[in-house]
Amino acid sequence: MSLDDQIANTGTKIAELFAKNFASVFSNTVLPDSLESTVHGLPYLSLIKFSEHEITRAIKKLDIFKGAGPDGIPPVFVKRCGTTLATDTHFQQIFA
Repeated sequence: MSLDDQIANTGTKIAELFAKNFASVFSNTVLPDSLESTVHGLPYLSLIKFSEHEITRAIKKLDIFKGAGPDGIPPVFVKRCGTTLATDTHFQQIFA
């Protein structure tokens, strides 16, 4: 794999090139508090409310054979603990 004038032929070097490319495209810009509560006409995720039933239904649909997401939590864990997580106030705060 190559990027610009750099060539990578190991997993680590390829990952470093991907990281370099993504870092050049994305930024960690912090939005000011004065922005409205929408982005492109859609509400911020923090303004969307989910019921216990909706959370339970989404958890039941998880494929336990898939890998962990960006949070590092495997779906098998979430699915096996689904009832507790869906009724736990702290877990619901993540979606509140």
